[in-house]
Amino acid sequence: RDVICVCVEKKLYMYRQSDLTLVDHIDFTEPNPKGLCCLSSGNESIVLACPGSQKGHVLVITYDPSGGGPAGIKPSRLQTTIVVAHESPVSAMSLRYDGSMLATASDKGTIIRVYSVETTTQLFEFRRGIDKAEIYSMTFHISGKWLAVSSNHGTIHVYSLQGTAGSEDRSAAAKSVVTTPNPKSPLRFLSGVLPGGAYFGSEWSFAQFRVPDCKCICAFGQEPNTVVVVCADGSYLKARFDAALGQEMQQVDYCKFDGDIEAVVATT
Repeated sequence: RDVICVCVEKKLYMYRQSDLTLVDHIDFTEPNPKGLCCLSSGNESIVLACPGSQKGHVLVITYDPSGGGPAGIKPSRLQTTIVVAHESPVSAMSLRYDGSMLATASDKGTIIRVYSVETTTQLFEFRRGIDKAEIYSMTFHISGKWLAVSSNHGTIHVYSLQGTAGSEDRSAAAKSVVTTPNPKSPLRFLSGVLPGGAYFGSEWSFAQFRVPDCKCICAFGQEPNTVVVVCADGSYLKARFDAALGQEMQQVDYCKFDGDIEAVVATT
């Protein structure tokens, strides 16, 4: 809660929240009409992510909240890195609360990637679908066990962030995470044989939930294994997923704010 960022089309400004002192500013080489940026919310350090100077790149800056000096000194840069996330422009990004992991999606919206902020190593690659989509929101569970994603295709996807394979970075970042795997295609043995075979080797979402076909954002609820969704049509939904089996989530709450408030609560 030390800083606040203001993002306009070609610049980003970071201010110290206590007195609005300018801490840092970033010039974008390409327009950023969606105002893409995200901040960590942990207490150890401040991590900022925003579009990099090249297409598909993400600029990640870690700040020392104390500025390396006494209290009241504005935060200073500790580390600046570039994550080469996608070949096409980045359209969505999210940081874990402590700034240790970064999730990204391109304007194609078919692939979600998760990176280690410290090393820029790719930890996970997930497939949302095969058709182009606009990603509306991505959010990490505070534990680092799950990632939730919403898009214009009307489905909320939850991915399991488990570290059973890959580099040492992947295992370290997910060392306290459940080992429930995301499903893969039964034809994954073709991934190294056919052209475009990466599709068959992809990890798909662990759990899914259908929502109204309109713009929506999602987050994890306070109750274990729940996701809350707020939609542009005034809908509020809560769903629960099975942490062992995944698959289709169960709706447990629904409310429509449209002047005459009505609420429907599903039995659990």
